[in-house]
Amino acid sequence: MVNTFTFTRADLHPCGNYMGADLRHLDLQEIDLHGAVLIHAQLQGVNLQGANLQGANLGGANLTGANLDRAWLERADLAGTILSQATLREAQIHNAVLRGVDLRQATLTEANLRGSDLHHADLRQASLYQARLGQVNLIDALLQGANLRGVLFSGADLSGADLSGADLREARLRSAILRRSILKNADLSKAQLTGVSLRGADLENATLTSVRLSHANLSCTNLQGADLSHADLTGVNLSGANLQSANLQDTDLSGARLIFVDLRRANLQGAILLRVNLSDANLQEADLSHTRPNRAYLVGADFTRANLSFSDLIGANLLRANFRHANLQFAKFKRSYMSDIDLRNADLGGADLNGADLSGALLEGAIVTETKFWENLGLCDAIRVALQDRGASVISCSPRFNREFPAHSPTQERFDAEALAETRRRADEIRGDLNYRFLDVEEGLRNWQEAIELLETSLEEAWDGRDRFSTSTLHQYRQIQQLTEILQRNCALFRTKVYSAKDELLYLIDTMTHADLGTWISAEFPQELDNLHDQILKLKVYIQFTHDRWIQLNQL
Repeated sequence: MVNTFTFTRADLHPCGNYMGADLRHLDLQEIDLHGAVLIHAQLQGVNLQGANLQGANLGGANLTGANLDRAWLERADLAGTILSQATLREAQIHNAVLRGVDLRQATLTEANLRGSDLHHADLRQASLYQARLGQVNLIDALLQGANLRGVLFSGADLSGADLSGADLREARLRSAILRRSILKNADLSKAQLTGVSLRGADLENATLTSVRLSHANLSCTNLQGADLSHADLTGVNLSGANLQSANLQDTDLSGARLIFVDLRRANLQGAILLRVNLSDANLQEADLSHTRPNRAYLVGADFTRANLSFSDLIGANLLRANFRHANLQFAKFKRSYMSDIDLRNADLGGADLNGADLSGALLEGAIVTETKFWENLGLCDAIRVALQDRGASVISCSPRFNREFPAHSPTQERFDAEALAETRRRADEIRGDLNYRFLDVEEGLRNWQEAIELLETSLEEAWDGRDRFSTSTLHQYRQIQQLTEILQRNCALFRTKVYSAKDELLYLIDTMTHADLGTWISAEFPQELDNLHDQILKLKVYIQFTHDRWIQLNQL
């Protein structure tokens, strides 16, 4: 309904009804219109600087180009309002309803929108420099190219929001939710993202230099080509993330979880990788020169043609890692566990493998000029001689550590003390290897459970808006719901089987005779590792399948 009455400032009062009124270009600076009804009012170009509009209903009103600097809009209803190119500098808009509001190219510098509802809001090219948006609802909002520098987003929900190309430099996003958000080419330099949830987000080619992301959840995110140099990623969960060609130079990844992560051709030069978990990660052709993955967990990782020159891998677990054709010049592997490692055609020139366990290592074609093979376990005399002939520096360890396991026969019941000690030492190592692999399986189970819970939460949220579902959409929703119940049951069953297998296997190791244990280690242990690796790969498939169903649901 259009109000054809011609209004002046004197005609306007608090709590008045001005639905559809034409108030264009009026000077209403510092006017008191709290509680007024201005639904579908025409307010283009109006001056409302410092006005009191608390609790007013401006739903569907047109305020294109209006001046609302320092205006009071607390608890106002602005759903569907047009505010494109309007100015709202230092405006108080907290706890307001702005669902579907049009704020394209609007200026909200230092505005306070804390606790407001901006679901599906359009803020493309808007300027919110140093605005306060804590606890706001920006689900599925459009923020492409927006100026969000220094904005306070603590606890905000930006799930599904499109922030492509946005300027988020120095933004404060602690504990914010950015699930499935789009941040392609966004600039998050020096942003504070501690504890943020970015699961499934798209950060392709985003800039995250010097960003604070410690203990954040970035599992299954797309960070291909992203710049994370000098960032704080301590304790972060990046399992299953795509970091192909990403820049992680001088980044601190201490204690981070990067299981299944794709780091092909990534730059990790100078990165700190203390106690990082990179099991089964793909690091082909990655640059890890001058890095510090000491005491890191790198089981099953693929470093084919990677550059690890001058890196520090002291005390790392490299069980079954692949270093074929890798550059390992002057790398430090002191006291590392390198059982069954593949070093074929790798360049180990000048590397230090002092005290490393090389049981079952493959060294064919490796360059070992001036490489230190000092007191290594698992190397027989023939291999030592061959390494020495190829230019390596070789020092044998105590003979008792290289003795082969005694063959078991019914008549042979006694083992000498040294052989017995060596068998138990190897058994302790085997137990440790299995425990680590089971930890990988358990980590995969946690990630799968988290993905299922995320899917369940999204199902509940979607069901609240089921009135908008078409018949086909409703059918798809119910299919995903049924599938989620199946996934939850299968996850619980998988967990039960894993824990049962772990208990049985460790009990077997503890109760076998020494002779049987020696035979089992050489014949059965590699197969057990292969079986566990198969379970880890299955979990990777299950996690991705669950994640795909979540994406499918959010696209309905």
